[in-house]
Amino acid sequence: MIEIISIIGAIISTALISYFNGIYGELIDILWIVLILYGTFVAFIALFMIAGYIISAVVDINKPIKKPSKFHTFVYYLYLSFLNRSFNIKFIVEGEDKLPEGKCVFVMNHRSNFDPMLLAQKYKKRNILMVSKPGNFRIPIAGGVIHKMGYLAIDRDNDREALKVILKAVDYIKQGYSIGIYPEGTRHKDGLDLLPFRHGSFKIAVKANVPIVVTAIHNTQEIHKNFPFKRTRVYLHILKTIYPEEYAGKTTAEISDEVAALMTEDIKRFEAEKAAKNK
Repeated sequence: MIEIISIIGAIISTALISYFNGIYGELIDILWIVLILYGTFVAFIALFMIAGYIISAVVDINKPIKKPSKFHTFVYYLYLSFLNRSFNIKFIVEGEDKLPEGKCVFVMNHRSNFDPMLLAQKYKKRNILMVSKPGNFRIPIAGGVIHKMGYLAIDRDNDREALKVILKAVDYIKQGYSIGIYPEGTRHKDGLDLLPFRHGSFKIAVKANVPIVVTAIHNTQEIHKNFPFKRTRVYLHILKTIYPEEYAGKTTAEISDEVAALMTEDIKRFEAEKAAKNK
């Protein structure tokens, strides 16, 4: 999309320069083209943000939805594609052969606001809906959109409401969606350890009787730092898929401890390899 707009802007700018100004020096022509391209890009970003704000603002996030909206899902993935290109993100996956067939629950550590967006876009065909904190649904540009596309807001301090969300997530899985959860409950910027896991988040997989895909994401906290001049390499490690027959009979606390151990081991390995490369 951005490339097409840039090309159109270049053609228009060249035509305008030739028509109104005649033949100038090559340097002046190039400067005009650069200025118009930059203006076109800035205008496109502004229009894109305004459109996103309007689409999100008209949504009542307090009104429950019966079925995820295809329109808002389309808008969401369009927004993700734009963000990934704009922030110059290189997404590298390790262990993809460990993914199960069909619906599942993705479990991931949480480093940045980019985490759910990158996972959702990478596995778009799996229709991943995220369980998120209520505050994210009040974000002006995205809150209404993620509500309409089926993302679930969970209040972990209210057991009754949390159970409703868990049951809703199970219902979505029955409809063919996959679910993404963050057992830490919030972002953790220190990559050397994990925040304490909330065991109840694993009830979704247990009640739905689907595989748990244990993943670890690395380097997303660097995206903001590197923008706009440096590419960020983000790594997603698929560590293990725990199938229902493997966790049958275990408590959610036991499942949680197993997942945390796998993630912690991978985080330490990644950080050690990163430190060795920087020496």
